[in-house]
Amino acid sequence: EARRMRANPRDDVARLRRGLWYCLIAGMLCAQTFLLGKCCVELLKVTILGVSDELRHGQSFLIMAALLVAGIGNIAYLNAALDIVDVTLVGPFTFTVFLILSLVNGIVFFDIADRFSANQAFFVGVGSAMLLSGVYSLSYPKHTDKYSGISTDAEETTKLI
Repeated sequence: EARRMRANPRDDVARLRRGLWYCLIAGMLCAQTFLLGKCCVELLKVTILGVSDELRHGQSFLIMAALLVAGIGNIAYLNAALDIVDVTLVGPFTFTVFLILSLVNGIVFFDIADRFSANQAFFVGVGSAMLLSGVYSLSYPKHTDKYSGISTDAEETTKLI
């Protein structure tokens, strides 16, 4: 359910900023959960195939615990963002952060930075910036112009028609 806008636009902007921070943290935790999941699968694969018994090391269990903590944190921050910001902002913004960080994590994890050109990195950055600016502009709090009395909110406009 979409939240109703408060009378003071400053409250709406503060709520939007807090929601964006929650989305940013949720996206970062999601990307780290994904990376930690890859690590856990590799540890289990090596152990099951008999190459090495990685489960005898304490660090393996620390990675698994970190996976659990990051996953729970991801859900908590995503839920907090959804409580104060519309889902049309939370989904795309969180996914964009997740996608960018997963790309970087994958490049580092698989050690393929030498195969990733500067041109490709530039266009990933441009595309991400375009997506984020579009999401932000479409979800920016809308309010009535105090001079003309015209609402900039689509719901209010359709009520007048």
